[in-house]
Amino acid sequence: MEENNIKRGVSAVIFDNNGDYYFLILHRSVGWNGWEFPKGSFKEGETEKEAIVRQIAQETGLSKFKVHKKLDRKYEFRSEDGTIGSYDVFLIETSMNIPVSTKYNRSQEHDTYVWTTYCSALDKLTWDDQKEVFKTAFAEIKSL
Repeated sequence: MEENNIKRGVSAVIFDNNGDYYFLILHRSVGWNGWEFPKGSFKEGETEKEAIVRQIAQETGLSKFKVHKKLDRKYEFRSEDGTIGSYDVFLIETSMNIPVSTKYNRSQEHDTYVWTTYCSALDKLTWDDQKEVFKTAFAEIKSL
């Protein structure tokens, strides 16, 4: 596979542990309709940490959160145009009490969000490959 057919980026499994685990998922309304975790491509010269912080701020408005770790497993998928998406997945902890907003993203990819339980997030997430990564992420989160 040619390197220029790979789109590299970051994805965030954002959670709150207030006795029960809740996860922040976004409803995508541009390009396709469905639920997903925040994600996006690297900008030129950006580190992983810079990319995940920027992406979370851009797609959720959140600025107060803890980056716990990067998963060993990537979120990978093939777009309709044949491009392979290869995203590093980070476990991010924040509080559901901090306001979230999807209005900061200039492309307005998302129209709403929800904090939801693990089982509900699994049901809502649109793509099976993202669900599989989420299962791995949840096992890691429980061991933090």
